[in-house]
Amino acid sequence: MPSIRYNHTETVSVVMKYSMTRLICFVQILEVPYDAKMGRTKNRVLVRERISIPHAVTFAAASGLGGVTLLACLVNPLTAVLGGFNLLLYTAVYTPLKRYTIANTWIGSIVGAIPPMMGWAGSMGNLEIGAWLLGGMLFSWQLVHFHSLSWSLKGDYGRGGYKMASSIDPSLCRRSTLRHSLALIPLCTLAPLLDVTTWWFAVDSLPLNCWLAWKSWQFYRSSDSKSARRVFHLSLFYLPALMCLMIINKKSLHSHDSDEDKEHEEDHENSTVESHGIGSGLVQVMVVEDHGGTNC
Repeated sequence: MPSIRYNHTETVSVVMKYSMTRLICFVQILEVPYDAKMGRTKNRVLVRERISIPHAVTFAAASGLGGVTLLACLVNPLTAVLGGFNLLLYTAVYTPLKRYTIANTWIGSIVGAIPPMMGWAGSMGNLEIGAWLLGGMLFSWQLVHFHSLSWSLKGDYGRGGYKMASSIDPSLCRRSTLRHSLALIPLCTLAPLLDVTTWWFAVDSLPLNCWLAWKSWQFYRSSDSKSARRVFHLSLFYLPALMCLMIINKKSLHSHDSDEDKEHEEDHENSTVESHGIGSGLVQVMVVEDHGGTNC
């Protein structure tokens, strides 16, 4: 393993903020007539014509091309490919499908899973198992987060013409919320097994995961907006809390072989690279939560 690989946490973080902005801009351009029918979106600037469509298109195109170019030039091609793919998946697949099938929510959760993988790729230069683990955590969190949100807003989504499980298949919505809250428990247990964190992470995260699972179970049983809102509000606290625990308990790979100085130095450098990979991936997790997840 090379002694020094990638260390672009700050660059990836800034460009990811830029990228999330362009995604939101593209979507709002495409959904102006539908946003006007929904209470939660009727005051968006494009709906109120405070910004013209040509201006929005110009900004979205410039930021989209600029963001991918910056990732390719300042970080690495793999991160740029992931960013470009996510842009296409969000705008060309997820957004149109919102009006045709409830599968849009699961596709939108893939979009939300990719940013932490981009952070890992930007720092490590590859997509090792830790990147996929972070992606899996974000995928499950997105489904818990959005299903609980959409339950209270199913009337609004219906007026906008969007196909959501909360209104079309309520039992699936509740089951999926519970399943993915439970899925986060083995995902957190995998982290130490895959040498991404220490075993303390599995221990420390268990009460948090059980809390989310319990609230999801109450939502599954009650099927009411009150329990759904509790899951949603908990999901807002859950993600940063889980990521903080992951950073605190990240795996240290220091060598204990004092007889081999060269080996010790190489292991120390590898540990630094691994820490950058985890840290950069988790920074992108915070970017996703800062924008309220990718499903909207």
